[in-house]
Amino acid sequence: MKELSENYGLAVRRNSDSVENMRKEIWAGFYHKISTDEKPQHLYCSPSWCTYLKAKVSKSLKDYKHKPALSSEVQEVLKPIYEDLTKTELFERCFGGHTQNNNESYNHCVWNMVLKHLFNSKQVVDIAAKIAACIYNEGYSPVLKIMEEINGFENRAELRALHR
Repeated sequence: MKELSENYGLAVRRNSDSVENMRKEIWAGFYHKISTDEKPQHLYCSPSWCTYLKAKVSKSLKDYKHKPALSSEVQEVLKPIYEDLTKTELFERCFGGHTQNNNESYNHCVWNMVLKHLFNSKQVVDIAAKIAACIYNEGYSPVLKIMEEINGFENRAELRALHR
């Protein structure tokens, strides 16, 4: 199970420019794990990692033995999960290498402003959370408006120049 999970993550990261290639490599990992000597299923495998295809290329298939395959019961449970995990709408969020969980990204914004290892009052953390929400949702434009409102800059032309 750990290998399947790792293969899934690698497939997403390696193919961040192609949803179809992500899907193909994920299914390759699944079929590779259910392959047997009687029924090899390496259609989607890559020769860069598939030991079966390496043996085929080196003409040593007669000596090749598959590792024990996932049981049919496990296969029946995993296949619908793989079908859900390879839906296009899920991959669209990963396209371009954007695999970070939205909450992790927001939290990163907050903790960049208020460092975890230093004490900060509740008010400071609340302000940082609100500013992080602005940055996360709309970029830095709202922050510049906040600064403008509290007269953080004496020269508003200087502020606008920073905004560009």
